[in-house]
Amino acid sequence: MLVLLFLPVLLFSQELRVASYNMERLGQDRKDYSTVARVIADFDVVAAEEVMNSRGMAEVLSRLGVHWADFVSSRGEGSRHYQEHFGYFFDDKVELSKDLGEYARNGEFFRPPYGAQFRVKSTGFIFNLVACHIVYGKSHADRATEIRHLEEVYEYFDGLTENRGTTVIAGDFNDEEAVDFSSLTDHGDTDVIPSKGTTIGSRGPDHFYDHVFVPAALRARVEKSGVDYWTTDYAGSRRNESDHFPVFVVLDVRK
Repeated sequence: MLVLLFLPVLLFSQELRVASYNMERLGQDRKDYSTVARVIADFDVVAAEEVMNSRGMAEVLSRLGVHWADFVSSRGEGSRHYQEHFGYFFDDKVELSKDLGEYARNGEFFRPPYGAQFRVKSTGFIFNLVACHIVYGKSHADRATEIRHLEEVYEYFDGLTENRGTTVIAGDFNDEEAVDFSSLTDHGDTDVIPSKGTTIGSRGPDHFYDHVFVPAALRARVEKSGVDYWTTDYAGSRRNESDHFPVFVVLDVRK
C-alpha cells in the first residue's frame, strides 16, 4: 500500500508544466492579481509577455506564495513612449540556472526575444525558455518579417548553453499563418499548440496568436499541450486579467 501511495508522487515529479502567457500590460492596467496568480499556479514555469514593470510581477508573486519566485528583464524594449519587459514565474520544482538575456541582434525585432535557462531540481534536466512578443505592426508583413528570423533566434540562444537542442520558443506571435513560421519549422521545431483560439474575444476564444515551438530533440518528451481555457467570463476576464489565454506544454523531464 505504501508503494502504491508513493508511486503517483514519483510520477508527478517527472513532469513539468511550462506555459506562455501574454498578461496584457501587467503592472499598468488594473488587474485582479489573485485570479492571475491562480491561473499561473496551474503551471511550474511561466514565460510572461507584455510585462510593463516589476511591480506587476511582484503583485502576482505575493499571491503565489513562498514556493514561487520570479524574474523580470531589467531593460524595457519597444519605442520611446511604449516599452515592455519579459518575465518568468517559476515554482520550487525548478531553479533559474542562467539569465540568457535578450537576443543580441536587436535591430531585427521591435521587442527582442528574451531567454532564460531552467534546471529541474529533482532530475537535473535543463532547458532554455525563450519568450517572444512579435510586433503587430501596421500590416501582416511587419510581423511576418520578424518571424522569419526565429530560426536565427533559436540558434543564438541554443548556442549560449552546453545543452544543445533544449531551447523552447514560446509567446505571442500575433500571427496564425503556419507558412510564416517555416524558417523555424523547417529547422525541425514543432508548434505543439493545436490550431485554435488563444486570444479572448468578446464571444470566446479568438485568434490563434500564441504558440510553443519545441525542438526535435525534445519532441518525444511532450506529454501534453494545449490552451488553458480557464474562464468563460470573456468580458470580465478581458477587463480584469488579460485578453489572452495561457498556452502550455507538459514535458517528461526524466534525465
